[in-house]
Amino acid sequence: MQHVFVTYAPDTADAQRIADEVKAAFEGPEAVVAVKPASQSSILDIEPADLVLFGVGRTDADIPSDYAELVRVFPGCNLAGKAAAFFSLGASRASAALRRALKPTEISILEEEPGPGEKAGRSDLREWTLVVKEFHKGVRDGRR
Repeated sequence: MQHVFVTYAPDTADAQRIADEVKAAFEGPEAVVAVKPASQSSILDIEPADLVLFGVGRTDADIPSDYAELVRVFPGCNLAGKAAAFFSLGASRASAALRRALKPTEISILEEEPGPGEKAGRSDLREWTLVVKEFHKGVRDGRR
């Protein structure tokens, strides 16, 4: 059984809707998926997960303040063997600073992310989901 954790910022109705769509795309008989806003998430949510999906909705290069507590503890965490992917809730590649913050954890990070949430369609989400699942399988099998 795979454990998938979806976290996102900012904590808005639109962001929650997109996070719920991501959750639905990963749910199934072989996966348990949990969703929380980043401001309510902790390392205790991330550590048991096999796959962590980060939603980022910033237009500037800073890490959203909602992720501050997670970013604070990342340097002391070993997340090797786990996979991470990002989905945009705003400007494309707004996740760059958060990706850098994850480096010390040794989590495997997928570089590809779907288009901005407001413009991405269901087919984009489906395609990204398939890419993430294949990436995660590679991490599990030790190929990434």
